[in-house]
Amino acid sequence: DWCYNSSTDLENYYYKSSIFWVGWNHDPSNTTTSNSWKGIANYIPAFTTITEIPFVTNFCTGQGYDFYIDGEKLSHPDWSLQGWNNLSLQDVLPTWRWIVESSSTKLTPEFDFTDAYYGGNCLKISGDLISNNLLKLYKANTLVTFDSNLGIEFKTGNIGATNLKVALAFESDPTNYVYFDVGNTTSEGWNTNDFDLSGYIGEKISIIALFFEGGFGTSYEIKIGRISIYEGEIDTPNPPTNLFVENKVDEIDYVTLRLRWDHSTDEAYYYNVYRRNPDNSLTYLGGSPNNAYFVPSVKYEQGDSAVAILVQTVGIEFGHSDFAETFFEWFSPPGPAANPYPADGDTNIIRNITLGWTPGNGASSSDIYFGTQNPPPFITNTSGANYYHGILEANTTYYWRINSKNQYYTTEGTVWSFNTGIAIADTNGFALKFDGVDDFLNCGNGTSLQITGSEVTLECWINVNQFKPNIWEGSLIVKDFGAPGNDSGYMIRCGDDGKVNFNLGAGSWQELTSPADAIQLNSWHHIAATYDGTDMKIYVDGDLVAEVNRPSLNIRNAAANMLIGESPGFPGRVFDGKIDEVRIWNVARSREQIKRTMNYLLSPEYYSTPDSGLAGYWRFDEGTGQTAIDFTSFGNNATLGGTANPDMQDPTWVESNVIILSIENKEEQIHNPQSFLLFQNYPNPFNPATTIKFEIPKRTYTSLKIFNVLAKEVTTLLEEEKAPGRYEIKFDASSLSSGVYFYQLKAEDYIETKKM
Repeated sequence: DWCYNSSTDLENYYYKSSIFWVGWNHDPSNTTTSNSWKGIANYIPAFTTITEIPFVTNFCTGQGYDFYIDGEKLSHPDWSLQGWNNLSLQDVLPTWRWIVESSSTKLTPEFDFTDAYYGGNCLKISGDLISNNLLKLYKANTLVTFDSNLGIEFKTGNIGATNLKVALAFESDPTNYVYFDVGNTTSEGWNTNDFDLSGYIGEKISIIALFFEGGFGTSYEIKIGRISIYEGEIDTPNPPTNLFVENKVDEIDYVTLRLRWDHSTDEAYYYNVYRRNPDNSLTYLGGSPNNAYFVPSVKYEQGDSAVAILVQTVGIEFGHSDFAETFFEWFSPPGPAANPYPADGDTNIIRNITLGWTPGNGASSSDIYFGTQNPPPFITNTSGANYYHGILEANTTYYWRINSKNQYYTTEGTVWSFNTGIAIADTNGFALKFDGVDDFLNCGNGTSLQITGSEVTLECWINVNQFKPNIWEGSLIVKDFGAPGNDSGYMIRCGDDGKVNFNLGAGSWQELTSPADAIQLNSWHHIAATYDGTDMKIYVDGDLVAEVNRPSLNIRNAAANMLIGESPGFPGRVFDGKIDEVRIWNVARSREQIKRTMNYLLSPEYYSTPDSGLAGYWRFDEGTGQTAIDFTSFGNNATLGGTANPDMQDPTWVESNVIILSIENKEEQIHNPQSFLLFQNYPNPFNPATTIKFEIPKRTYTSLKIFNVLAKEVTTLLEEEKAPGRYEIKFDASSLSSGVYFYQLKAEDYIETKKM
């Protein structure tokens, strides 16, 4: 775990892996260091798996950034960005990493992930070649026959001497080597040399090594792409048979494939999978020793309606068979639309609802059917994933259906329904914008705002333009007075990378602060802070984000006006952003009460009588003038800025796009899930952000994580205890490369993973 989790890239991983296996000297023959960790090689002697011919190694680790076949890069360019990992393609790697013997400066061997002869990497040896160097690679125990051959692929990037010999030691004389001179390169690319071993028939090879003849000088470098010991000519295996596409999922500009075939009648090292391109070139898609393979992405190429998929047997001597070939049509019927919003069967829906859905896989557009009759009539076609029909009738059942379409096919969707209520979203309301410098709203010091005792609730909607560096600088609702032993008042503030702060003056300041990122910039959030005589709590968008036990506090009255957007006790602590729908209560409201009303204008029963506990209520829907009306009977009408006339301290009236419904509907029920459920993200596909929804039926520790196609965790979106309910989390992937990702929800024994 240490090697993997602490590494920055593949090279760094193998450096740390070397420490784990052979110690800090990176030499299994010398594990003596001052470090307490000596490496596994200090305790376990070397063994070998090379017990018969053929033996072929390309030094492929089963990882890399590109994939090469016989020296040609055939993987898609996207691989270079995200890398690949497939340990089933790993070769037998050197027994010793690394033992270099030399009387002076030693060469440095390492895996090179920038080049390869076959696979994702090669072996590179570099440094100053002053005197002779011997690089011991493999321990072996294999018998040479009359037909045995030794092969090597190598590259220096130049034409000329290599100073390289392959060295073999035999069991009969294991301390002496027989050398096979590789000679000169004849090209700047990969070169091949083969040697006849029949003169050593009956001998057992015990060591395979490389010998570098000294005298070259500085900056020596050579790459080894393959070492092989084989019999006679390289065998050509038979191809696999009965290749077919078992499953295909269309993702608009690419598809995923599940392939299956019957094994070759010859022994296979593994199978290579290719896509034949429109220009007849090949793109490598992956490989497997099995007779099935999942291809995560085949990208659409212009004009490519029928795509050829090829599978080739790679023999145990690395001979290649002919291709098995199958085809798929790029356009197949799209999948059905899913995840309707509102959900099928939902009731009490606002009358100006915008319908939404997740388009079917492979759909390029959607036909919309909508109306009060079942089946509903056709309305229009759209390439988007939402539709607004206008103001709907109250208390009416509506039916709708989405047919998914692509260039050739239409997939009919399920008929969904919902019932409207009487409410209409207030999309034309106003809010107040504060400049972060000197703007404030003065609500006065009316009797109802002089809240004392053991209960209070503060609520507002906010949209932050810029977080102040210190949380106490971003005043939202503040009535404070500070003096030693007489700290008084109440306030909520925000800042410091998305934290929310709740503070009560009860002789001394009693504070509660949420974690960072509880709120985001340029997004509307509902903030609520409550104290019930026992616990201080902060809610964001109806979810509890912070809580602390503070029993028996006695809130003291601050001898100051209540301000919105600034502190009366400490001028200059000004909020930078928009504020809407401010409510002050002299009672502690529950989470259910907060959620029930936070998206609604309060009905008169709340503000026509003081019995509700509502002490001040400002909607900010005036849109003009110097006064914000307090809807309660207490008349705490607020003044913009420091005077009744326009001045530089006035916040600005702006249109609000926070959804506040026209009036609370008392019949609405808070959604109580009955089971764990993870929804498909929306939109999907997406660029660069999407929303993930899930439901949990009870309070439990919950995690939501993102993984890439290599099953490596990319980010954690959520990892905390959550109350029962439905949740929405925005995932911004702008920093990630495009491709397929997976998101996984874990809650108790429930584990669900979905692709996006």
